[in-house]
Amino acid sequence: LKGDGVEEFSIRFSYHGFRYVEVKSSNPVSIVDLYGQVVHTDLINIGSFECSNQTLNKIWKATDWSYRSNLHSIPTDCPHREKNGWTGDAHIACEFGLLNYDGILFYENWIREFANEQRLTGELPGIIPTSGAQYFWGNGPTWDAAIILIPWYLYLYYGDDALIKLHYENYKRYVDYLTFRSNNNLVNFGLGDWSYYKTQTPVEFMASSYYYKCAHLLSVFASINGKDDDRLKYTKLALEIKNAINARYLDRKNFTYANGSQTALSTALGFGLVPPEIKDNIANSLSKVIETGDNHLDVGLLGSKTLLDALSENDAEAAYKVAAQETKPSWGWWIKNGATTLHEDWNSNSSLNHIMFGEVSAWMVKCLAGINPDSAAVGFRNIIIKPHFIKDLSYVKASFQSVNGLIKSEWEKMGDKTVLHLLIPPNSTATIYLPVTKNKNNKSVKLIDKKTQQTFASFKQEGNYSGYNIGAGEYYFEIKHLK
Repeated sequence: LKGDGVEEFSIRFSYHGFRYVEVKSSNPVSIVDLYGQVVHTDLINIGSFECSNQTLNKIWKATDWSYRSNLHSIPTDCPHREKNGWTGDAHIACEFGLLNYDGILFYENWIREFANEQRLTGELPGIIPTSGAQYFWGNGPTWDAAIILIPWYLYLYYGDDALIKLHYENYKRYVDYLTFRSNNNLVNFGLGDWSYYKTQTPVEFMASSYYYKCAHLLSVFASINGKDDDRLKYTKLALEIKNAINARYLDRKNFTYANGSQTALSTALGFGLVPPEIKDNIANSLSKVIETGDNHLDVGLLGSKTLLDALSENDAEAAYKVAAQETKPSWGWWIKNGATTLHEDWNSNSSLNHIMFGEVSAWMVKCLAGINPDSAAVGFRNIIIKPHFIKDLSYVKASFQSVNGLIKSEWEKMGDKTVLHLLIPPNSTATIYLPVTKNKNNKSVKLIDKKTQQTFASFKQEGNYSGYNIGAGEYYFEIKHLK
């Protein structure tokens, strides 16, 4: 600084992630103002979440800071150290991104880079774009699956199949590459459940599970593209992979998978690997593992994607206890120790701003508020509303600006009842799933909008939930005596 009037300096070709600033001067200096300039790709915010648990609210905000910090033309892992497009970090955090930001153009641009980096063999690097080193370390099915998972999420959330059609041959080439690398329909390479806390899930189980997921989605993509022969081929392949995984890793006697880790059990449940007749048994095993661990997580990156969702299907209270935990290891432990962004590992020994554990905040919208896309009516033409009325929470509020308009799901406990406020946009319908409530005659209670007095009868029972169909509009439902 030469000391001649007001001087401004602005970095044009770089950026730096930081939390604290130190100013040094050999002469006395008075700092009047210090500004931090937030720089990231300009995505419009379209989502919100709030609840009565302040720790969860701070986790949400920390996830948002980490996500925005890593929007720099590509989804990066951290804004201060590597600034690389790690594919695993990106696909795990993608649903949070789509629930909170209008990111379709951002992700479409990045997926085009996959086509540029993919080798003729179908192989992909773990970082995109890459300098080349990540063809030899850091790739593998659990990371590379981003090439198929992100187009699938865009299809679910936007109803847009452009990427599915544009890069269909690239998706085929990748799955065929995995088939080439497979041994008896199993694959065993890649990072696996990276940054796990204590229990390492077998790499072969995780890699093969993602191989299955990719083959299954490719069969769906084939159907969208009108490729009937491919649909049959990859449907058959997916079934063969599933059978191979279950033959090797499913313990039917003890109702567990692989080494019984939280990651293995939740992945099997979340990916649809579990035979229907023992699904409840595997879900109970997962709940027992959580209970044995005193409601603490023991997962890495991949397990963090499936754990809370899988738990919520059978035991939402247990999922909440894990998510809201404030002792180590947990998201809340980071927050209680001053974190304002998410960390790279549960011990806080590495990066203190990484997006890779961000699925927890997507879970808040999907499971606590209950806003979910419907794979049978993509682009939120039909919305699955399945809120979980957690005992320790007095209210939850979430909103999401879908392609059809604003969606809201808010609930609040008032004495012996819970008031559920829903906003369903034009050109959309919704299927609501609520905890089963019986009257004196043991019949399902009808759902009545307290403003219009419109009545909705349950059309089906799914587990411990009653299902109701509603159209576009604003609703206020009073749900009494929840069980």
